[in-house]
Amino acid sequence: MRKIVTQPSAIIVYISAICVFLVPFLFRIVGASSVFRLVISFFVINLILAWAIGRMMRKYQLRWWVSLIMPILLRSMFGFNMRLIITGWCPSI
Repeated sequence: MRKIVTQPSAIIVYISAICVFLVPFLFRIVGASSVFRLVISFFVINLILAWAIGRMMRKYQLRWWVSLIMPILLRSMFGFNMRLIITGWCPSI
């Protein structure tokens, strides 16, 4: 188990999951406006994260498909939220 956690591709998955799922909820808990959440979360944090992931990919010579992890997680988050909004299980954003 310890070997899996220290793999560079696993670290990219963990960092991407934290950024995609946890950061928007933290901004919501803090009470930040939606425009502020959008600017900080999707432009600043994702820009820094994309730079760090690209740097890790070059350093460890990872495959190109590792760069698709964050966009796939981001799409799954929006798809899940849209399903909840459409079915009426959560209030609209």
